Amino acid sequence: ISGSACSFDIGEDKPYAPRGRTSGTDTLRSQTERSINCAFVRLNKAVGPQNVVEMGYRLGITSTLEPNLSLTLGTNSVSPLDMATVFSTFADGGVSREPAFVTRVETADGEVLFKEDFSGEQVIAPELAYTITDVLQGVIARGTGTAARIPRAAAGKTGSTDRNVDAWFVGYSCDDLVAAVWMGDPNSTVNEMTNVGGRTVFGGTYRSEEN
Repeated sequence: ISGSACSFDIGEDKPYAPRGRTSGTDTLRSQTERSINCAFVRLNKAVGPQNVVEMGYRLGITSTLEPNLSLTLGTNSVSPLDMATVFSTFADGGVSREPAFVTRVETADGEVLFKEDFSGEQVIAPELAYTITDVLQGVIARGTGTAARIPRAAAGKTGSTDRNVDAWFVGYSCDDLVAAVWMGDPNSTVNEMTNVGGRTVFGGTYRSEEN
């Protein structure tokens, strides 16, 4: 798939031209590891934005998604909880489970008053989930997410919006833990993070020991 610079006619005064790093034609695995925006806008156009929206809902997104070309670059507003839910589906072999803050309630003498049902639903094939995990492991091993390396098998994806207004990292260990981190100004959609601690913020900028 091509990650070269791109622009798309969307019926407005000027074409839509995604920002960010570009590259030539390469595998989807490599383009994912390097977070090449144009490759994923082209992929979105090829499979159809409406299909991308429907897959997002199937994986666990509850926010409203608009089927546009910039969808795959995070221009729709999605919560960290939604993103953690989606990645937990990948981590759990394609089984989607609704997030729960209270898993069990007992009385003082041990009587169970409430127990969350975590049975879940198989929403994508296990083989597909395992393939996604394998690709996302490469993001941490040698791509834009190397700052998230930990001494255990892990997978994840960085994300940065135009003008560095938002930065994301969502990842999971390949056994039991999922985490979603968003960085930005909660009161503004225009404040650019170009000088935070003396550096421009991207999804893979910071290591935990540097904060």
